[in-house]
Amino acid sequence: MNSEGKYTLTGEGYAALQAVITVKRYGWQRRAYIISIVAYVLAVAFTSSKILCVGAKSVYLATLVLATSWFAFYSYWSIVKRKIFKI
Repeated sequence: MNSEGKYTLTGEGYAALQAVITVKRYGWQRRAYIISIVAYVLAVAFTSSKILCVGAKSVYLATLVLATSWFAFYSYWSIVKRKIFKI
C-alpha cells in the first residue's frame, strides 16, 4: 500500500502483469502457428511420398502447391501483420 492507502504494484509486479498480458494477447497465435508448421510438414511429407510412389501425381502435386501457397500466406499474415514474432 502507498501513503494514501491504495495498493500499488512494485517493479516486479508490473513486469509480471505485462508478461501475463503479452501471453494472453499473443500466446494462442504462436501456438496456432507452431501447430500449423507441424501440420504443413506432415502434409508435405505424406504428399511427397505419394508423388514418389503412386502414379496419380497431378492430384498430389496440386495438393502440395495449395498447401504451400496457404502456408506462405499464413506465415506472412502471422509474422508480418499480426507480429507474433519480433523480427
